[in-house]
Amino acid sequence: MKKYILLGLLLAFTLSICEAQVRRKPTYDRRPAYRTNKRVIDIDDMPKNIIKVNYLSPLAATGSFFYERVINEKMSAQLGFSFSRFTTGSILPALFGDTRVKMRGYAITPEFRYYLSSTEAPRGFFIGPFLRYRHSDATANIDRENAAPIQADAQFTTIGAGVLIGGQWVFGKHFSMDIFMGPSLNARYTKVTTPEVEEREFPVPNLFGPFGFRAGVTVGFAF
Repeated sequence: MKKYILLGLLLAFTLSICEAQVRRKPTYDRRPAYRTNKRVIDIDDMPKNIIKVNYLSPLAATGSFFYERVINEKMSAQLGFSFSRFTTGSILPALFGDTRVKMRGYAITPEFRYYLSSTEAPRGFFIGPFLRYRHSDATANIDRENAAPIQADAQFTTIGAGVLIGGQWVFGKHFSMDIFMGPSLNARYTKVTTPEVEEREFPVPNLFGPFGFRAGVTVGFAF
């Protein structure tokens, strides 16, 4: 059922981009040219697509990539994909302590951006509501009193939504950088797949409960 919900969200996200592109005028209304330090770029030549990578995500043993498409002079749509593979305790030990759980998973994040600045999208300050679907597989040893440890497997599914604030800059025509941060509210579902182990025994704490936080700094190629 969760997979069908995810497919529905992605389909709705894709259709919204297509509908916006159909309604969009072939070119922007003529406006004053965008001036850089070296030359003047006509507004109709500004990039409409950006492929980006979050270069802070490796600090959390994660790779994050994004594709942003301009809808009109104030709005854009973005789709993010991330994957992770790490062992708790070896990363962020202050949060997980000595707990050793092997984690591997992925996340899909559709996002809408509304640009607040007077410059054309995808430049300037923005506010961005988003959805996120995350799936993780985990393996851990369950320690029981007077018994040998049991290796157990579990699956975690998180569905959430939040809002970001940030700013994006495009230098010249092809190099981009943006900074973003914001809170989220999440629901997490746990399924332990080892029959003799209960969910409460699996040693993966839900550190912040239903609350989450997204932040990052991306660099990208605009075209």
